[in-house]
Amino acid sequence: MGKRKTFISGQYATNGGARVTAIFENNQSSTVGVGYSVNGKLGSFSQKGESSVERDLTLEFKMSRGNQHNYTDFTYSRCKRYCTIGGYKQFYGYRVKATGLAGDIARYSTPKAPAASKCGRLPKGTGFSLNKNRAWKNYYGADLDGVIGMNLSVESGYSSTQRIYYKADRWTVKLCGTNAYPQQFPQRIIVRSAK
Repeated sequence: MGKRKTFISGQYATNGGARVTAIFENNQSSTVGVGYSVNGKLGSFSQKGESSVERDLTLEFKMSRGNQHNYTDFTYSRCKRYCTIGGYKQFYGYRVKATGLAGDIARYSTPKAPAASKCGRLPKGTGFSLNKNRAWKNYYGADLDGVIGMNLSVESGYSSTQRIYYKADRWTVKLCGTNAYPQQFPQRIIVRSAK
């Protein structure tokens, strides 16, 4: 099926006092949805389950002072599935899943920052890394609508080598988590005004 645009991470800053960048190093993985269909026709697919896809190169996304969704290209395959029942091979349907990283890096969009109210201050000259927990799951992050009639989900985990880094280089700002305080490593953090 070739390569398709696939979501990796989201960076959000509604205040220009801090820069944000995302770094995802090699030998790490993303969890991508798997599509199934009985007849394989466009629009007949639904997501059933997920698969893990390892990335074998480092992705370092553009540093920004605004909102940014980061993408790379994964390769996808479509195959027929069969089951053996009572000694007979029977056709089961079609499966579409991600098979690897294509190598194209960092396609950007500018989404609206999500609501976030669990905030802490980031003083000027200091930094903070979101490097634990699971990242936000984008339920439509794998762009397959044109070939199967729907997009599939994508989720990456945060770790010491998969992280989003915040640097308050201009003035003091607030870091606000969507589902927990920044020190509790939420799924997403937004840079806001400290006032």
